[in-house]
Amino acid sequence: AAAPLPPAPKPRVASTASAWVAACTDLLELAGKEKGGLTGLRGALQSSGFRCGEPAQGRTEFQVSMPQEFPCYYDIVGKGYSGSNRQDLMTSRPGLMAYLEGCLALAQAGGAYRTTADRDADGDEAARRAAERPKKAPDICFHHPGQFKASDALRSRSDVERYLAADATPLFESPPLDAFSFDNDVAGDFPSPPPGYYSRLSAK
Repeated sequence: AAAPLPPAPKPRVASTASAWVAACTDLLELAGKEKGGLTGLRGALQSSGFRCGEPAQGRTEFQVSMPQEFPCYYDIVGKGYSGSNRQDLMTSRPGLMAYLEGCLALAQAGGAYRTTADRDADGDEAARRAAERPKKAPDICFHHPGQFKASDALRSRSDVERYLAADATPLFESPPLDAFSFDNDVAGDFPSPPPGYYSRLSAK
């Protein structure tokens, strides 16, 4: 097995004199008063170097990325999210406030950190995150609608094998468990059904 990757390097030391502290302090004060989500903070964010995306159609929230010289969002807040699309970009006022509070706490503690630019330049970042991903057992529900209660979950290979062996899906021929593929063989990833699986379901 390959040796585990070392932790991400954090070459900088925060202090209350760090250049980004004043901006974080001002933004946190504004965010605490703003009742309209990120929309009302867009101008202030852009003035501080944050990059704001466009809202999706029919929505008011948008994605925000950190300035290159600010502490890495993933290290402060993003690593607590399971969805990869939320690990580097903030999408809500609470997320912004959590990030700003975390940055100020880092400065007060004089902690080591890396910037957004440091993270972008880290060639091992993707592999390191994959190795740190929680190994959560998947909930697997392959069935014809109505044959399996939404509250039920199959959490192990043996559970799935018993379910299929019991002929719990009689409206079509159940494929063997080995026919399902798991992307990157990562526990917790939702398995992909074999070719033709959904077309057989829709034909019933």
